[in-house]
Amino acid sequence: MTHTVLAAGGINAALGTVDPEDTWQQHFVDTYRDGYGLANPHMVELLVKEAPRAITELVDYGVQFARQPDGELDQRYFGAHTYRRTCYAGDYTGRAILFALADRVEALRIPIHEQQYVSQLLVDAGLCFGALTFDLHTGQRTVYLADAVILATGGHTRLWRRSSSRRDENTGDGLDLALRAGAELADMELVQFHPTGMVTPESMAGTLVTEAVRGEGGHLCNALGERFMSKYDPERLELSTRDRVAMANYTGDHRRTRYAERRGAAGYKPSKQSHSFQLPRMYRQFLESQMLDISQKPMEVAPTAHYSMGGVVVEPDTGATQVVRLYAAGEVTSGLHGANRWVAIPGGNGSVWSANKRNRRAMRRISPRAAPFKSVIRAA
Repeated sequence: MTHTVLAAGGINAALGTVDPEDTWQQHFVDTYRDGYGLANPHMVELLVKEAPRAITELVDYGVQFARQPDGELDQRYFGAHTYRRTCYAGDYTGRAILFALADRVEALRIPIHEQQYVSQLLVDAGLCFGALTFDLHTGQRTVYLADAVILATGGHTRLWRRSSSRRDENTGDGLDLALRAGAELADMELVQFHPTGMVTPESMAGTLVTEAVRGEGGHLCNALGERFMSKYDPERLELSTRDRVAMANYTGDHRRTRYAERRGAAGYKPSKQSHSFQLPRMYRQFLESQMLDISQKPMEVAPTAHYSMGGVVVEPDTGATQVVRLYAAGEVTSGLHGANRWVAIPGGNGSVWSANKRNRRAMRRISPRAAPFKSVIRAA
């Protein structure tokens, strides 16, 4: 869950608190259509049906989602949404979810073993029974024996220089572990590039500029200050699907300079006060890194490698792989997004998988024949 903290914009669920006409069926249509029909329909249906339950569970855990004056959860537009269905906590939703889950884990006294790098899954006769790790600081090796193993390691977008991932995460390690253990991978060629990543300074190139910037009214303009999304999606403009906005931002107008072809500038109309309340992290991010007040001046952005749509093949209802007792959830899996991941889904993906009653029943059905969870320390 360490990378969850970077998820800024929100998490989708057809709650209808702002647009009562929204339904899980419309949520399904939006998600499946914008994945170009390549997603697993059952996975999409499971996600959109269970998303409201997952939101309720997160609220119960203490996530402070934004609320309307009447106390109902607030929801806002994100790219390609038919209705407003994104629940959010400012522009730091991932951090709010992570902190609440960490508190929950602590309350349940679930042990967390920090700085352990998994180098191999332990598999015998097609059954996974643990993992081999080493300490990142000391090199000491540890064998973890377990009744079941769940991969939640993220994708592989850090293979690109300009990526929204942190430097030492999302390098495809989980995919490698699964493949060597005997699981299958699918759709590895499908990678999403977020349309708006930072360009400068170089040390922050690729850092995410959240979708909420456009959801709150930001415009994409070329070097001459001209809005260009009307050429690519006249109806949805900046709130089009990420693949269309990223391609438009990368391609631009070929009559212009290279800057106009390859990069855009997201200019903002709302007031400085609006930025401070709705997008506090983005406002601070640009102020601290570039001394740029985004309520007064446009920010320069370019596409950045953002999400791996392909990954480990899993059974939709349980997250089970082809290897017995090996499960996977989140970005490391394939099937949910098709050829284009929809906005504000990743948090919902993991949350729905954990909230799904079938998954919980499947985990409880695991035979207790194996020894209770324990670890065996080996010399470095």
